[in-house]
Amino acid sequence: MKCDAYRVAELARVARGTVVGDPDTMVDGFAGLSDAAPGDIVYAEKDRAVEAALAGPAACIILTSVPPDSSRTFIRAAGPRLAFARILHHMAPPRLPPRGIHPSAVVASSAKVGEGVSIGPLCVVDDGAVIGDGSVLTAGCYVGRDATLGVACILWPHAVLYPGVHLGDRVIVHAGTVVGSDGFGYVHDETGAYAKIPQLGTVVIEDDVEIGANTAVDRAALGRTVIGTGSKIDNLVQVGHNVAIGAHTAVSGQAGIAGSSSIGARCILAGQVGIADHVTVEDGVIIGAQSGVPTGKRIGKGQVVWGTPARPVDEAKRMIAALSMLAKGRRRGPKHGPDPAR
Repeated sequence: MKCDAYRVAELARVARGTVVGDPDTMVDGFAGLSDAAPGDIVYAEKDRAVEAALAGPAACIILTSVPPDSSRTFIRAAGPRLAFARILHHMAPPRLPPRGIHPSAVVASSAKVGEGVSIGPLCVVDDGAVIGDGSVLTAGCYVGRDATLGVACILWPHAVLYPGVHLGDRVIVHAGTVVGSDGFGYVHDETGAYAKIPQLGTVVIEDDVEIGANTAVDRAALGRTVIGTGSKIDNLVQVGHNVAIGAHTAVSGQAGIAGSSSIGARCILAGQVGIADHVTVEDGVIIGAQSGVPTGKRIGKGQVVWGTPARPVDEAKRMIAALSMLAKGRRRGPKHGPDPAR
């Protein structure tokens, strides 16, 4: 993708790397290795990617270790992918709408709107809501009564904040996501029908959280549902009522966390992980894709688990290997006499 031109020396400062080669080399685009064109900057981490980058036409390559005797221009960085990400933020900042309130937006007279805010077409900001300085509501967003956004938040189209929820600073909520809908709380009455338990708590999204598209974060029955500082929630994730997610945890797409479960800091929940209610996942845990964690289970600090029910990954692999061997034995047939299962 092409953009304004930048000197490599400037990009190296942004990336916190070091120039090897000509610092006055100009870069006017960025690309993946397979799409690189003259003037682009690329990054490479593994040996095969480094070979592809060196064989390609890119103007500048971000590497950890620069090959000797090369006439190319490089940025040397301990983490090429992180360096590339920093450069992309610099070269291609998000294009946000202009400041101000669109004529079609409805903003309650009791709402508090900070400086430099953008409220797009067909947005609704209800009574008592607070929009922090520099925050952006793109088209069709809803901010409910007494909900609050901190500084420099971004709500993409049709994001919904129910009444009373709280977003910290620099929170990003992508299109179609709902924060603060009722938790799934019911009790049987005398006839066996479901009676709704009022969901009277709230949701607190701390600073620097990003929530993907079409995700639901339910309000607490009482108290708070919390997503901790710096955590990243993917698309199509369900966060149940009274869940607490620690700081800098990542939850991948189609994962679901049932009510009153606690997820620690710096955890990773891979795609389609299912967490039942009242589970405790301590700090630094990794849960592999499509794992299931049953009700009330505790996963200790730093464990890597996989499978359903989730168990330490080495144990899960041994179980799969044993099942595979059992299946192969059945296909070969019994050594003596007929199979009694037939």
